[in-house]
Amino acid sequence: MTEGGGFLLGVAARLSERRFGTLLRAAGRGDLEAGQGRIVYILWREGEVSQTGLGKLSGLDKSGLALNLRRLEAAGYATRRPDPADARKVLVSPGPSVKKALARFASVSSEMEGLFYAGFSAKDRRAFEAYLHRIIANLGGE
Repeated sequence: MTEGGGFLLGVAARLSERRFGTLLRAAGRGDLEAGQGRIVYILWREGEVSQTGLGKLSGLDKSGLALNLRRLEAAGYATRRPDPADARKVLVSPGPSVKKALARFASVSSEMEGLFYAGFSAKDRRAFEAYLHRIIANLGGE
């Protein structure tokens, strides 16, 4: 019996998150847990984003996201402020610790991409990412 695609995606996601955490620790970012590393990566890549949008991008529920953001704020990795256009919304930005560690994050991200796509041709990578986008859309993602 073969495993279904959803099962395999879950396994790949867990392994990817663990490896990312290992790479962060090796780069001197052991102060971040894997879920926090995911949030910091999104903030580094996206810049300022709504807290709701960050939840969607990170896959964390509201309570998990709020807990992680409190810890990241305390460590200087994130800042939150009310959205001036809509006081009901909160905007999250990379904090000064992200800016200080930018080179390390870029290096970890590049190394992770290399591990993730080892053995893939450029064509394979584009096709794989297109399939992932379709799956995400099928599941109601952005």
